[in-house]
Amino acid sequence: MPPFKIANNCLPIGAYLAEFVGVEVSNHPEYGDGLKWTFAVSEGPQQGREAYRTTKTQPTPKNSCGKFLAALKGERPSVDLEVDPDDYVGQTFNILVTESQNGESTRIESFTPSGDSESQF
Repeated sequence: MPPFKIANNCLPIGAYLAEFVGVEVSNHPEYGDGLKWTFAVSEGPQQGREAYRTTKTQPTPKNSCGKFLAALKGERPSVDLEVDPDDYVGQTFNILVTESQNGESTRIESFTPSGDSESQF
């Protein structure tokens, strides 16, 4: 059997064209319930790899959950903005992946609809 090498599975820091895979409820033993946002890189050397971000479950105009919901629609976060994330599954976005707060991994910092995305209004 060949030797095994432990690798970092994080997507490297950078900007990527990615398809929105979806959002699902997750639970962290320390932080509690959250929403896990998943995108799959659409092209380039990282094609097929996934990037994630977990947010709070209750969106506000100022938190990452509210900002992510608004970004799906290509709008600014605002009170009473209503978005069904399932409507955007399979659509293409430009995602920005940065280092996480603890510096041990990477995460999606932000995203915008791509020019090829049908989510443009």
